[in-house]
Amino acid sequence: MDLVARLADAVVDLRPRHDRLLVGIDGPDAAGKTTLADRLAADLPGPVLRVSVDDFVTPREERYRRGELSPEGFYRDLVDVAAFVDACLAGNGATVVAEGIFLLRPELRDLWTLSVYLRVSEEESLRRALERDVGLFGSAEEVERRYRARYLPGQALYGVTPIPSVAPTSSSTTRTSPCRSCSAGAARIPRTDVGTTRGPHPVRRRPLVDVCVSGGSGGAPSADRAPRRPRPRRPWR
Repeated sequence: MDLVARLADAVVDLRPRHDRLLVGIDGPDAAGKTTLADRLAADLPGPVLRVSVDDFVTPREERYRRGELSPEGFYRDLVDVAAFVDACLAGNGATVVAEGIFLLRPELRDLWTLSVYLRVSEEESLRRALERDVGLFGSAEEVERRYRARYLPGQALYGVTPIPSVAPTSSSTTRTSPCRSCSAGAARIPRTDVGTTRGPHPVRRRPLVDVCVSGGSGGAPSADRAPRRPRPRRPWR
């Protein structure tokens, strides 16, 4: 059973116990969040609301107020968090599948019934960006400049944000796709609501699926990969 099918089963299992069910798919740039969210939404029964952080960026003057290449500005000023939350809570009974960067930030971490964190190395994120974003930024040199100055350091800042310390438990986190950069092996997706989340913020007792997509040839775990489809991207970051 591939990753999407296992996630869909986990959502179906959680659905009867929650009046409102929200799935948040987090991870660095170019980790495969949109592809996974689209596939999951297509596989779920009943009404599904797809939400993307990309649709809730702040005005240019706000997101660049610390400087156009500021890592802190990328993390703290990019997204209109309140508007994003309002959209996620407007499901009217639908299962919400949301994706985007920084979804486990302190303001959002308690929003999700089930969280998915796609881990990818900085080198792999940059490699994929050089394939994907040259048309957006005009040249490979500009892509690398922005990633090394703003996006990758912004992700590092997100990863070290001070948070309450909660020890992870073996039943709380699913890891898949072992790679050269970690020792994680395949495990089952949690079927309870009492696990401790992991990823950039180990904070609360809700299930989190931690998927390693670093190493190898890139993309989602090979057994789960769908052909990458073009996605319009706006020059806002």
